[in-house]
Amino acid sequence: MTIFTNLAVLCSGIAFVFFLFFAFQENKKVFAAGTMLVLASFICLTVPIAGMLHEHKLAFFSQPGSRYFLFAWILIIVYFIAVYKYRVRLLGILVMPLASILLLIAIRE
Repeated sequence: MTIFTNLAVLCSGIAFVFFLFFAFQENKKVFAAGTMLVLASFICLTVPIAGMLHEHKLAFFSQPGSRYFLFAWILIIVYFIAVYKYRVRLLGILVMPLASILLLIAIRE
């Protein structure tokens, strides 16, 4: 499970860098690469959440770090909704550092 969380942190951190470049250049290829990294982060984050839910069932929130995993996962879902429904592309600059910080806190617990 920790390999997936480490990959999710790495992907969200690199996606943040891509979104910073997009903010200054407004290149669609840079935005698409950042969004693909967010998708990779989302998939890598879904695996440990599903594993924790399967293992602990109703005691999911009593596990250390599970709340942070879930909140980062929900932030990424909100990002995807904002990008594809409302075309708010610069939201990645705010969401990705928050998701990375939440995942780092979850890993430390």
